[in-house]
Amino acid sequence: FKPTQGLRTANLKVKAAPYMLMGWYRPPITHPDYLSFEVLDSILTGGKSSRLNKSLVLEEKLTSNVFSYVGAGGSKLTGSFVIGAYPYKEESYEAVVKKIKDQLNQIAQNGITDLELDRVKNEYLNALLSSLQTNAGLAEALTYYEVQLNDFKALTKKLDRINKITSADIQRIIKKYFTEDYETRVFVRNTTD
Repeated sequence: FKPTQGLRTANLKVKAAPYMLMGWYRPPITHPDYLSFEVLDSILTGGKSSRLNKSLVLEEKLTSNVFSYVGAGGSKLTGSFVIGAYPYKEESYEAVVKKIKDQLNQIAQNGITDLELDRVKNEYLNALLSSLQTNAGLAEALTYYEVQLNDFKALTKKLDRINKITSADIQRIIKKYFTEDYETRVFVRNTTD
């Protein structure tokens, strides 16, 4: 993999409401850093108490919704970590970008709290247990890990690996991957044509 040559920006002109995406390169699911991206995903946009939801939706009221996604482009190969938002107006794009970058920089400098990390780990455990309550859920989970990692036992190993992730791991991946060398931005620009 070679990083892109700096920041890439695209403006998509369509008849649509304001919508934007920011994406950064992330390694495949087999890479040791992958699970740290999953934890960061939940820290940033996993529920009402997540950092970007609080900042962009509840406090600043710049967007109606914000989300992130680890598996853009699939997870078996290199792909993208994506943050998306629905700003109320196109003029807010730069402010939204700044708030997202500010949150990433804040985490890179100060880390995440123990409370945030515990919340993510508990949510993962609850989701895992919930998914395994049916035969179909168990079959789906085991099949996923067999296909992605050639090891259905990775299902239980993942829980151990997530429990070992620290604030320093999250800081490290932000400093390593969330740079403009790896960044792409897409903005929907409304057109009446």
